[in-house]
Amino acid sequence: MGRRIKDAPYYQMKKNCIRCEEPNPDGWFICRACGQRSSEPKYTTNMYMMSEIGKRTDVEFSTTTMDKTIERAKGERLKQGSQFWQSKLKEFNKRRNRAVR
Repeated sequence: MGRRIKDAPYYQMKKNCIRCEEPNPDGWFICRACGQRSSEPKYTTNMYMMSEIGKRTDVEFSTTTMDKTIERAKGERLKQGSQFWQSKLKEFNKRRNRAVR
């Protein structure tokens, strides 16, 4: 591993915005004049795809709406809650039946 020069940042931002060419001496991520990114991204999706994890084929990506996600989460939570209380009821009935005998 290489040595890091003292007080040198890992990534130097460009001194001017890439869109409006406004000076950016403080190295802000977002240009204060136009509100856009002030420099090109350091990493791209191509760099990710070249990595080991990017080569995996068993990962599937899909898009879904927030409403569908919320409905699915509510359904799962209700199902888990229902299963929990059904198991508690079974345990209670078993204990009650043992006590009656």
